[in-house]
Amino acid sequence: MFKSILLATALLWPLSAQAEPARNFAELFHASGIDVAYGTVGDAMASGTADLGLSIDQSAAWRKAALAAFDGGIVVDQLVGYFQSNYSFDDFTEAALFFDSPLGRAMTQVENAAILLDDLERVDQEGAVILNQLLAENPTRMLQYRRMIEESGYLDAALASTLSINLAALNGMQTSGLLPFEMSEADMLALLDEQRDSISAELTRAMYIQVAFTYSSITDEDMVAYVDFLTGPAGLGFYNAMDVAASAVLIGRARAFGEMFTELLGQSSL
Repeated sequence: MFKSILLATALLWPLSAQAEPARNFAELFHASGIDVAYGTVGDAMASGTADLGLSIDQSAAWRKAALAAFDGGIVVDQLVGYFQSNYSFDDFTEAALFFDSPLGRAMTQVENAAILLDDLERVDQEGAVILNQLLAENPTRMLQYRRMIEESGYLDAALASTLSINLAALNGMQTSGLLPFEMSEADMLALLDEQRDSISAELTRAMYIQVAFTYSSITDEDMVAYVDFLTGPAGLGFYNAMDVAASAVLIGRARAFGEMFTELLGQSSL
């Protein structure tokens, strides 16, 4: 229904954004770019009304509810709270040291910039050209991208985020009367689970294009080192924990979106 929010590219943030290793979860999320990646969920949700057949009033209510329910500050604060409740910061010391390294900062820089890039059509077009060139000329680079997408949990994270956003969309569609029948949240989750394989296939294709575009300025040597981190104990430990936290937080925000959208529709009909 919607593309994954986890995109990446272009140089916007200075490498000195994090002056020293993170000392708490909020700083770790900033150093790794988690605050940017999950701080833009509301924008993705708000822009997803084009193909839903909503009226002008419904679209306005949808956008307002999306930006409020998936407010970046709220989402990130809840992720921080989840980590504080379930983990010790010492569990992620190695990850914090990596993100403070020159390579870690460089990777966060290009990833943040891509997430903040508005021109997704450019990403698709240029990324596809770069990807086709890599397929023909650079099997080493393609191997690293396969490791990143298939072994690091990157695809799982994108899939979990997309399914959570789609759950919110289904809630909103039911509220607006666009669904022809009543569905419980359990029914919605079951429907999305049935679509998991097809969504995963679509995301995989899009992600190869996106990573080709995102890391085009990164050397092969640095790419290998980065993927080694992502697929090693420190990277896997951090991002697997993030996947669990994000699923819990985003499903909660999806419920809040449905409630806000319902309230706003009621107000607009008065």
